[in-house]
Amino acid sequence: NRRMDKITAATGAYEARTAKHGIKIIIWSLAWAGSMIFADMAAAYQWFPSEWMTLLSIAANFGTGVGVVLAYMKFLKDQDELQRSIQLNALGLAVGVGLVGGFTYSLLVTTGYIVDEEVTDMILLILGTYMAGVAVGQIRYR
Repeated sequence: NRRMDKITAATGAYEARTAKHGIKIIIWSLAWAGSMIFADMAAAYQWFPSEWMTLLSIAANFGTGVGVVLAYMKFLKDQDELQRSIQLNALGLAVGVGLVGGFTYSLLVTTGYIVDEEVTDMILLILGTYMAGVAVGQIRYR
């Protein structure tokens, strides 16, 4: 019974840590997205009277992006081996698809097959691939 209580306590602590790191990632991601929207809108509508303020908003966006990366790395470090493996496989797949897709997209733009290129197209491809990779990994290892 004591051993079972220890296992239950350890599982509860692991789930609590995972939830805590997940919340931190969400908070950092929202701050990053918010700073991106702010910097973009400020530049588009010329809210800042001087260029250094625009650069400062871009630097703030970069800083919050670094915060997202560090929060995610901490999240990965605290995962068990299976969850870390699922995450890393999904990341590897997303990087591969992003590189191959990015170069293919670039060639399509260069040759004129795509005229309205948007960097968000590639971001959505990478994010969609990562999310699909995590979902497939979770289903595979149930």
